[in-house]
Amino acid sequence: LSENVKFSNIRNLLIDAKYIHYNDDSNIYYFHSDKYESLFNILFRTNSIIHPDVLRIIKQSQEEIGYKAELAVLNYEEKKLKNYPSLQEEILHISQIDASAGYDIKSWTFEDENENLQECYIEVKAVSKINMKFYISRNELIQAKNKKNKYLLYLLPVINDEEFDLNGLEIIPDPYNNVYKSKYWNMKIESYSFKKV
Repeated sequence: LSENVKFSNIRNLLIDAKYIHYNDDSNIYYFHSDKYESLFNILFRTNSIIHPDVLRIIKQSQEEIGYKAELAVLNYEEKKLKNYPSLQEEILHISQIDASAGYDIKSWTFEDENENLQECYIEVKAVSKINMKFYISRNELIQAKNKKNKYLLYLLPVINDEEFDLNGLEIIPDPYNNVYKSKYWNMKIESYSFKKV
C-alpha cells in the first residue's frame, strides 16, 4: 500500500499520457503501450543515460503537442470572436507561415471594457498544470518587449497528448514585464550562445 501511494502520481501520469495501460483481467496489471515499446526498451537498457533515439522521440512529441496546442488556441480565438465574422477570417496561424516571427498566432483582443478591439500577437506554450514551466526564445522575448500589451502569452495546460485544459488557460499580457521582469516567476538559463570575436 505504501508503495502504491508513493508512486501513484507517476503511475497516473503514465496512464494519462497513454504510456501504460491498466488491465485487471490478467496477472500483469500494468503494461506499456505497443506504440512506445521501442522507447521503453531504450529507457530500460540505458538506465539514467538519455539515448539519442529517446531524445528524438521526446522532441518530436513536444513539437506535436505544441502544434496541437496552437490549433486549440486558434479554435478558442475563433469562438471568442464569433460576433465578429470578418475578424475571424483575419486570424492567422503565423508559425505555419513564418517560423521567425516570434509569435504563433495573430488575432484580435478586447482593448477595454467598451469592447474596443485591437490586434494581438499570441505566443502559445503547452505547459504542465503542476508548475506551468515553459521555454521562451530570445526572439519571442524581443517581440514581447516591442509589442508590450499587444503581445499575449497563452499558457495552455496539457491533459494528455490529445487534450488541453482550456478552463485552465492562463493569458498573460506583456510577458516581458509580467513574466521576464516579474519577481513571481523563476527564471533559469538553460543554454548559451557563443561566437568568436
